[in-house]
Amino acid sequence: MKGFFLIIIFSWSCLQSFPFQPGEKLIYSAGFRLFSAGEATLELTMDTLSKDTVIKIHSETNTNSFFDRLYRIRDRVTVWMDPINFELLKVDKKVSEGRYRRKHKAIVNWLDSTIVTSKKVKKIQAPVFDPIGVVYLLREKLQQINELEELLVYDLGIIRKVLFKVTDREKIRVPYGLFECLVVEPVSRDKNPLLKNKGQIKVWYSDDLFRLPVRIEQVTNVGTMVMELKSVNH
Repeated sequence: MKGFFLIIIFSWSCLQSFPFQPGEKLIYSAGFRLFSAGEATLELTMDTLSKDTVIKIHSETNTNSFFDRLYRIRDRVTVWMDPINFELLKVDKKVSEGRYRRKHKAIVNWLDSTIVTSKKVKKIQAPVFDPIGVVYLLREKLQQINELEELLVYDLGIIRKVLFKVTDREKIRVPYGLFECLVVEPVSRDKNPLLKNKGQIKVWYSDDLFRLPVRIEQVTNVGTMVMELKSVNH
């Protein structure tokens, strides 16, 4: 038991270098340009996986009752990651968008360098990252215009090498307030989409100590979904 608490203390101390801590919950309004569609949340906590202390991020996106009649969204994503470098360890995704349905579970096994799903085993040669984990990792990594970070991104069974770049600095207003932001965009090396459907994303990070992802845009089959931060719980 003493060893367990030492692991938690060590993992917590590793996170001190990041601009976020376990217990943080980000709540967003979600919409399509001029139309309010619902709400999205991102929540970071500590968890255990195979007796190891890990970081867990849970994400939910739900359209409201009005928008449900047009295009119902009920997305649930839980990602477990290494507390030091945010490498992917396990992912559980349930995607429900209109008529599109997809469930995907995967576990990374570093003993034999594989990603294991219910259908196949995929060999990997280097650490991989989930798109949601990337949003958090880049809160600390990219802090200057034109800075770059290249990562292997794993999403729904596909691995791609993606280059992330700080492309601009903008002042924007979201429900949570007015922020000077750095804009980060991913560029796929092979010109293919980064995420499911046409899911190219763009993130505005507050240019301060907290590096909050105050605005996230993601291209979907029915247009660009815009998530704007409206509250932060700790």
